Amino acid sequence: MANDVVLFKRQLIHDIKNGIVRRYKVYVLFMILLSVVLAFWDKRIALYTTDKAGLIDYLIYIFSGKEEITNLTVQDVFDIPIAWLFVHIYTLFSIGTYPKTEYVERGYQFLIRAGNKWCWWLSKCIYIFLSTILYYISILFFCLLFTTINRGSYTVINREICTRILGVNLSEITDTKLFLCTVIMPILLFMALNFLCMLISFINNNILAVIAMMGYLSVSAYWCSDFLLGNYTMLLRAQKMQFGTGITVSLLVIILSGALGYGYFKSLDIYSREEEV
Repeated sequence: MANDVVLFKRQLIHDIKNGIVRRYKVYVLFMILLSVVLAFWDKRIALYTTDKAGLIDYLIYIFSGKEEITNLTVQDVFDIPIAWLFVHIYTLFSIGTYPKTEYVERGYQFLIRAGNKWCWWLSKCIYIFLSTILYYISILFFCLLFTTINRGSYTVINREICTRILGVNLSEITDTKLFLCTVIMPILLFMALNFLCMLISFINNNILAVIAMMGYLSVSAYWCSDFLLGNYTMLLRAQKMQFGTGITVSLLVIILSGALGYGYFKSLDIYSREEEV
């Protein structure tokens, strides 16, 4: 038992060092791209008003999504919520693909020496949890940074910007739903996507896992359903969604993906591993 704890600590430190610290360029690129997205948003605001966006306004912009589509048209197909799609897809590349990549490059060596798959897999699950929190904090940080640069408000919502430009009717959205849609559900959805990505990547490979998750997100962008979790991070659909269901489904996806993934991983023959990522 004591030996397992030592192995787990060693593996977790390894994952934090190699999955976060040494992959800092992945996060730097995310910050650069997010800055571009927010800068374009500022330019768009300037076309309508001299008011400046604040912290909550930036979060509302990122997680506004798009309204439910009743009759899909060609115009709707190309009307993509870029900021929403960007933050959801990038988490797959920055976090979700790491476990399989690390296994192919270095992880199997640890497993051959230690022979403890449970410690290795549990470490990856905790890595996803920690990295997802860090990922959301980086989004929050850059919203704070842009708010400070523009001298916007940290606590007050600019209703003209949100209603006139984004079409988000805040009078119909409670503070609780606003918090759930811009804080709780994004974190849970990022985790669910990354756990699913990890599961699929081990069953097949990282490329298929990312494509599958991108397809799932794309469907969420165009159709409204309680089981399409992307809907829960769209404020334009907040009135239609039951967030209790969203939280429950997200947690089930995380738990089942982790459990099923471990079951599959446990059966893998590490001595004849495939060389595909």
